[in-house]
Amino acid sequence: MERRLAEWGVPGDKLVRVPLGVDLKLFCPPPSPLYRNSLRSELGIPEDRICIGSFQKDGNGWQEGLEPKLIKGPDVFLDTLNLIKDKYPVFVLLTGPARGFVRQGLEKMGIPYAHAMLSDYSEVVRYYHALDMYLMTSREDGAPAALLESFACGVPLIATRVGMVPDITVDGDNALTAESENSHALASRISTLLETPGLAEKLARNGAMTISRFGWAEIAGLYLERVYLPLSGA
Repeated sequence: MERRLAEWGVPGDKLVRVPLGVDLKLFCPPPSPLYRNSLRSELGIPEDRICIGSFQKDGNGWQEGLEPKLIKGPDVFLDTLNLIKDKYPVFVLLTGPARGFVRQGLEKMGIPYAHAMLSDYSEVVRYYHALDMYLMTSREDGAPAALLESFACGVPLIATRVGMVPDITVDGDNALTAESENSHALASRISTLLETPGLAEKLARNGAMTISRFGWAEIAGLYLERVYLPLSGA
């Protein structure tokens, strides 16, 4: 967005970049493996399944969402899963409204899933705690929130290089990334994660180190330093 605004003629001295933050008291790793196992059982996730999460609204409107919001890449999400469904026993965990397009696609491919509409956004933390990985396939995005929330919850992230993703990820170090619309590359990253011993733990560990700089207290300080103090002349 910073580049776009510059291209549209906004003077550079009027632009300030402040990243999105995350509530690190709310979003944190699960307390124990036993808690995670109990949670997965409660959510109906079979023990032998690899649980892949997708928690973003990716359908147009606020009803069923049968028309895909292509900027969020729900078609890429389904294409990626189609490439791996015969190789790995996957299960998809969905939250959020307007997920009809993805749900229909999963049903056509025979991929089991669960979908929850949460009345309180803070409940999403429990859903992160049930995951083996989070798959983010947007064509374009601002942050996205799932980037920061996955890191904070210790969930290995596979994501397209959009929004803040290329700013704070290092492929193979704290996340696995691919170019947008490249389902084959995303599927390959899933295989790499599942077939490389210790990689999931490495991504979670390094993601936790990265996210420590993005708590809201840190981000509030950046707003003060980069926006409000210069405006006040202090």
